[in-house]
Amino acid sequence: MDASDGITVNMLNCNATEMAQQDARLNHFYNVARLNLDEPLSAQLLAAQRAWISFRDTDCGLLGILTGGTMDAINGSTCFLEKTRARADDLQWLAESI
Repeated sequence: MDASDGITVNMLNCNATEMAQQDARLNHFYNVARLNLDEPLSAQLLAAQRAWISFRDTDCGLLGILTGGTMDAINGSTCFLEKTRARADDLQWLAESI
């Protein structure tokens, strides 16, 4: 984000690049965990992940339209990034703990 020079489109591009990396981490550790969990725990993780996605999308979607200003897009994309990074960390811990 420091390399963006405060330019909105550059800030959004930085977030998008990092989001792609964090989303890949999230998917990797989610799949590892699902493969190593027995039923019904695997099904419970699936349900939890679906609920988390719904929460993230709704919560961050609000920040993306809250004021109608240009900062909304940055606030929304930053929210998606932070929540995805935190969830990837949680799933990494889970996958490595099984």
